[in-house]
Amino acid sequence: MNPEPNHDTVIVVRDLMKQFNGSRAVTDVSLSVRRGEIFGILGPNGAGKTTTVECIAGTLKPDAGHVRVLSLDPAADRVQVRERIGYQLQAAALPASIRVEEALRLYASFYASPANVSDLLREVGLIPHRKRPFAKLSGGQKQRLSIALAFIGRPQVVVLDEMTTGVDPEGRREVWRLVKRLKEHDTTFVLVSHDLDEVDRLCDRFAIIATGRTRFIGTAAELKGRMALTKIEALLFLRNPTSMFMALLLPTGILLLQGTVIPGTRDPVSGNPELRVIDLFLPVAIAIALTSVAITNYPSTIGAYRESGVLRRLGVTPIGPARVLIAQWVISGASFIIAATLTVGVAWVC
Repeated sequence: MNPEPNHDTVIVVRDLMKQFNGSRAVTDVSLSVRRGEIFGILGPNGAGKTTTVECIAGTLKPDAGHVRVLSLDPAADRVQVRERIGYQLQAAALPASIRVEEALRLYASFYASPANVSDLLREVGLIPHRKRPFAKLSGGQKQRLSIALAFIGRPQVVVLDEMTTGVDPEGRREVWRLVKRLKEHDTTFVLVSHDLDEVDRLCDRFAIIATGRTRFIGTAAELKGRMALTKIEALLFLRNPTSMFMALLLPTGILLLQGTVIPGTRDPVSGNPELRVIDLFLPVAIAIALTSVAITNYPSTIGAYRESGVLRRLGVTPIGPARVLIAQWVISGASFIIAATLTVGVAWVC
């Protein structure tokens, strides 16, 4: 995965490698981020996500590979990159007694043309808490302050590293809403997370990093398409003893019994089995009966899904219930074809 830059690309990482004391934290990461998008970096703890964004932000120097942010080299042009990038750290902490507004004014003093502190407080919803000490803020309020600090320098790129770690569900939703609002400022976001739900809700595209390597780049819908929904349904089918029995074993068993009790006829000249219409009557009747049972049971299946909330959960995912049900029909059709093939084969041999 070697992304090619274009005029809309603000971040390019190619073949990134970084090691500490001989141990590789990042082995081979490549990605590109487009202007104005929220780009996620998803992966388990220890995958190399934070190391990657620290190389992007210029706080770490890569051991190998190519990194460009706004056409600048973060290692060689560190000052220029830091003027253009805002970084919300994974474990940011401020003095316990510093007040919200004081913290923002302190950070504003580091920049030649900072954002208006009052406007930024209003944007992140911290006006009522502007005089509150950092230690008395809730988890969600601390994260909103951290994001505000990342925006104080009017950055073109903002890196949010595990921004909802340790935040309660309501606080997470507040932070998500804030990020969506701030996207309207034509800012490019890099969102680091190990939460697929968070990435799915916020990001236009994302990369999956595992064991220090890029494993996937694309959208949530593309990822779920690659997960081979039909394969998943096939595995579920194979794990269902009732489905296996009704679709495969029962017809085959009946045909074996039929072949034993009522042997088929053979051609008097060649001696080969001779398949007649009468020999297919029972298999066809069984197939029609099983298909009728499946179709009759279909509304019950939908009702069970609705009762258990499956349809509601699927309704808010890129897959959608229609694709799931279509996949189930594909698997049912494939099992029917297998059963019919076995049926005809057994009837022919018997």
